[in-house]
Amino acid sequence: MNIDELSPAYIGEDRILLSVDPSTPPRVGDVCQINVDYSGCEPEGTAVPMEMVIQGEGANGFQERTFRRRRPLQLLFVPTIAGEHLVILREINHNRWLGRLRVAVVGEKSEQG
Repeated sequence: MNIDELSPAYIGEDRILLSVDPSTPPRVGDVCQINVDYSGCEPEGTAVPMEMVIQGEGANGFQERTFRRRRPLQLLFVPTIAGEHLVILREINHNRWLGRLRVAVVGEKSEQG
């Protein structure tokens, strides 16, 4: 077995495509829906468990969730502060694929809740 089989060059690539659903604009206090497209991960596909991480500004800007049984088709979160949020969806065990999206949340700048 050679190094290309053990650690292929595609490991860790952004192949999971994330996009904000146009019906749920990102606003403080409202549910924001992120659509997930796995077509870039074919033919290998993805494997659970998968982890969603959301990092916003401030102490209450961090959220995470683990999907153990099924890969999600949408990611839902409620932003508590305005500003840029980084949304990441990644495989936990295989670490082959991930997706990243920067979301601009509008509303009050101060932390709520």
